Amino acid sequence: MKVRIMIMLGLVPFLLTGCGSGDGNHSEMKAAIQTEAEDQGYSNIKWPFFEEDWHFEKKSDGNYTSHGTFKSDGKSHEFSAEVDPNSDMILDFYAD
Repeated sequence: MKVRIMIMLGLVPFLLTGCGSGDGNHSEMKAAIQTEAEDQGYSNIKWPFFEEDWHFEKKSDGNYTSHGTFKSDGKSHEFSAEVDPNSDMILDFYAD
């Protein structure tokens, strides 16, 4: 019984971090996009949960574009953004 609990506790950090990072893990860029949306006045935002809902795409210049939807105060909004992955700086952001 104690062994099972220890194993489960040992797996928790991997589950919380998404089993590692890499090109598929865009958490810093997601956070930058979320902050930009809040800075532009969107509030009570509900973002897509699943990685595939973010639609990140690497451009030839090394930056990433992202598009998708989020809900703000219960209303759906489409967004598009361009992010520099080295600094997580938002280069362009648009939401309707």
